[in-house]
Amino acid sequence: MDIDDIDRRILGVLSHDGRITWLRLADEVGLSPSAATDRVRRLERTGVLAGYRAVIPPEQLGRPLEARIAATLRPDADRRRFITALGDEPAVVDAAHLTGPHDYELTVRCVDADELDALLIRLKEQHHVERTDTRIVLAHPVQRDLDPERR
Repeated sequence: MDIDDIDRRILGVLSHDGRITWLRLADEVGLSPSAATDRVRRLERTGVLAGYRAVIPPEQLGRPLEARIAATLRPDADRRRFITALGDEPAVVDAAHLTGPHDYELTVRCVDADELDALLIRLKEQHHVERTDTRIVLAHPVQRDLDPERR
Protein backbone atom coordinates (compact mmCIF):
# COMPACT_ATOMS: atom_id res chain seq x y z
CA MET A 1 0.00 0.00 0.00
CA ASP A 2 1.24 3.49 -0.80
CA ILE A 3 1.42 5.84 2.16
CA ASP A 4 1.17 9.54 1.41
CA ASP A 5 2.29 12.49 3.53
CA ILE A 6 -1.10 12.79 5.27
CA ASP A 7 -0.98 9.09 6.21
CA ARG A 8 2.53 9.62 7.60
CA ARG A 9 1.33 12.58 9.67
CA ILE A 10 -1.59 10.50 10.99
CA LEU A 11 0.79 7.67 11.92
CA GLY A 12 3.14 10.17 13.58
CA VAL A 13 0.33 11.59 15.73
CA LEU A 14 -1.00 8.13 16.63
CA SER A 15 2.48 6.86 17.53
CA HIS A 16 2.64 9.56 20.22
CA ASP A 17 -1.02 9.41 21.32
CA GLY A 18 -2.95 6.31 20.30
CA ARG A 19 -5.95 7.47 22.34
CA ILE A 20 -6.39 10.84 20.61
CA THR A 21 -9.95 11.74 19.65
CA TRP A 22 -10.98 11.75 15.99
CA LEU A 23 -11.64 15.48 16.27
CA ARG A 24 -8.16 16.30 17.60
CA LEU A 25 -6.49 13.95 15.12
CA ALA A 26 -8.35 15.56 12.24
CA ASP A 27 -7.38 19.00 13.50
CA GLU A 28 -3.70 18.03 13.78
CA VAL A 29 -3.50 16.68 10.21
CA GLY A 30 -5.83 19.16 8.51
CA LEU A 31 -8.72 16.85 7.63
CA SER A 32 -12.36 16.57 8.57
CA PRO A 33 -13.07 14.06 11.38
CA SER A 34 -14.77 11.66 8.95
CA ALA A 35 -11.84 11.82 6.49
CA ALA A 36 -9.34 11.21 9.31
CA THR A 37 -11.45 8.30 10.60
CA ASP A 38 -11.63 6.78 7.10
CA ARG A 39 -7.85 7.03 6.68
CA VAL A 40 -7.14 5.45 10.07
CA ARG A 41 -9.54 2.58 9.33
CA ARG A 42 -7.85 2.05 5.93
CA LEU A 43 -4.43 2.02 7.60
CA GLU A 44 -5.72 -0.57 10.10
CA ARG A 45 -7.43 -2.69 7.43
CA THR A 46 -4.31 -2.83 5.23
CA GLY A 47 -2.01 -3.70 8.16
CA VAL A 48 0.02 -0.48 8.05
CA LEU A 49 -1.36 0.36 11.48
CA ALA A 50 -0.91 -2.94 13.30
CA GLY A 51 -2.46 -2.09 16.66
CA TYR A 52 -2.50 -0.06 19.82
CA ARG A 53 -0.97 -0.92 23.17
CA ALA A 54 -0.45 0.33 26.68
CA VAL A 55 3.18 1.05 27.60
CA ILE A 56 3.96 -0.15 31.11
CA PRO A 57 7.40 0.56 32.53
CA PRO A 58 8.97 -2.80 33.53
CA GLU A 59 9.93 -1.29 36.90
CA GLN A 60 6.21 -0.98 37.66
CA LEU A 61 5.93 -4.75 37.20
CA GLY A 62 8.80 -5.44 39.58
CA ARG A 63 11.43 -6.16 36.89
CA PRO A 64 13.95 -3.30 37.15
CA LEU A 65 17.07 -5.21 36.03
CA GLU A 66 17.55 -5.22 32.26
CA ALA A 67 20.26 -7.30 30.63
CA ARG A 68 21.31 -8.41 27.17
CA ILE A 69 22.46 -12.00 26.79
CA ALA A 70 24.33 -13.07 23.67
CA ALA A 71 23.78 -16.84 23.45
CA THR A 72 25.57 -19.45 21.36
CA LEU A 73 23.78 -22.78 21.07
CA ARG A 74 25.50 -26.14 21.20
CA PRO A 75 25.95 -27.70 17.75
CA ASP A 76 23.41 -30.43 18.57
CA ALA A 77 20.76 -28.02 19.90
CA ASP A 78 17.24 -28.08 18.50
CA ARG A 79 16.62 -24.43 17.62
CA ARG A 80 12.83 -24.78 17.60
CA ARG A 81 12.84 -26.24 21.10
CA PHE A 82 15.16 -23.44 22.22
CA ILE A 83 12.79 -20.78 20.86
CA THR A 84 9.79 -22.50 22.46
CA ALA A 85 11.65 -22.64 25.78
CA LEU A 86 12.39 -18.92 25.58
CA GLY A 87 8.67 -18.27 25.29
CA ASP A 88 8.21 -20.03 28.63
CA GLU A 89 10.81 -17.86 30.39
CA PRO A 90 9.01 -14.89 32.00
CA ALA A 91 12.16 -12.74 32.07
CA VAL A 92 12.76 -12.94 28.30
CA VAL A 93 11.11 -9.95 26.60
CA ASP A 94 12.84 -10.16 23.21
CA ALA A 95 14.97 -12.61 21.28
CA ALA A 96 16.77 -11.79 18.04
CA HIS A 97 18.43 -14.33 15.73
CA LEU A 98 21.78 -12.82 14.72
CA THR A 99 24.66 -13.04 12.35
CA GLY A 100 28.13 -13.06 13.85
CA PRO A 101 29.69 -15.06 16.66
CA HIS A 102 26.47 -15.59 18.65
CA ASP A 103 23.24 -17.22 17.55
CA TYR A 104 20.78 -15.11 19.54
CA GLU A 105 20.63 -11.95 21.60
CA LEU A 106 18.08 -11.97 24.38
CA THR A 107 16.73 -8.93 26.14
CA VAL A 108 15.66 -9.90 29.63
CA ARG A 109 13.94 -8.11 32.49
CA CYS A 110 14.65 -9.61 35.90
CA VAL A 111 13.59 -8.97 39.47
CA ASP A 112 17.21 -8.98 40.61
CA ALA A 113 20.67 -10.44 39.96
CA ASP A 114 19.65 -13.78 41.51
CA GLU A 115 16.91 -14.23 38.92
CA LEU A 116 19.35 -13.33 36.14
CA ASP A 117 21.87 -15.86 37.48
CA ALA A 118 19.19 -18.58 37.65
CA LEU A 119 18.16 -17.82 34.06
CA LEU A 120 21.76 -18.11 32.84
CA ILE A 121 22.11 -21.46 34.58
CA ARG A 122 18.84 -22.73 33.00
CA LEU A 123 19.92 -21.57 29.56
CA LYS A 124 23.09 -23.64 29.82
CA GLU A 125 21.77 -26.68 31.68
CA GLN A 126 18.29 -27.06 30.18
CA HIS A 127 18.17 -25.09 26.93
CA HIS A 128 21.40 -26.30 25.23
CA VAL A 129 23.25 -22.99 25.31
CA GLU A 130 26.98 -23.50 25.00
CA ARG A 131 28.17 -19.97 25.79
CA THR A 132 26.73 -16.66 26.96
CA ASP A 133 27.98 -13.10 27.09
CA THR A 134 25.85 -11.04 29.46
CA ARG A 135 25.72 -7.28 29.81
CA ILE A 136 23.65 -5.25 32.27
CA VAL A 137 21.88 -2.24 30.76
CA LEU A 138 22.76 0.92 32.69
CA ALA A 139 20.67 3.47 30.77
CA HIS A 140 18.86 4.18 27.50
CA PRO A 141 20.28 7.54 26.34
CA VAL A 142 18.36 7.18 23.06
CA GLN A 143 15.20 5.12 22.83
CA ARG A 144 12.43 5.71 20.33
CA ASP A 145 10.07 4.05 17.93
CA LEU A 146 10.50 4.63 14.22
CA ASP A 147 9.12 8.01 13.21
CA PRO A 148 6.59 7.43 10.41
CA GLU A 149 7.18 10.95 9.12
CA ARG A 150 10.91 10.28 8.55
CA ARG A 151 11.85 8.41 5.43
